[in-house]
Amino acid sequence: MVEDLDLRLIEALVEFIRKSRGRKVTIRANTLVKISGLENKQSHILRAARMLKILSTLKLLKVEFKDKIKSRILRYIVDDNMELWKLAKKSPEKTIHKILSILKTFSRKDVTTHSETNTEGIRAIEHSPTTLRTSSGYSNSN
Repeated sequence: MVEDLDLRLIEALVEFIRKSRGRKVTIRANTLVKISGLENKQSHILRAARMLKILSTLKLLKVEFKDKIKSRILRYIVDDNMELWKLAKKSPEKTIHKILSILKTFSRKDVTTHSETNTEGIRAIEHSPTTLRTSSGYSNSN
């Protein structure tokens, strides 16, 4: 059930990126739940928010910051310079499986623990779908 929920959210995210016509997409957790076709329940929104947080911690997504944020709702950005964008456009099925394996890795671990040690995201699991490697070579400054 949990894996099915994650899979539907990931498929919706990748499809959203793949079908985009511009150079950037912005998404919130509740929007991701809606486009995935899931019921708009708080538990689904929190699950989507957790997934987006993990992906942003791994620098696969950017968090949109504004000077005067009045709500706790975060917007996440994927643009055409990011690895997730390129992979979703080129190979959506492969991207879905890679993101799912990232979420499985984090299913029993704290997100903040990995944010300091792993900054490679999808590139970290290119060769191994279950092992995350660390490197300081990845930059998300685009």
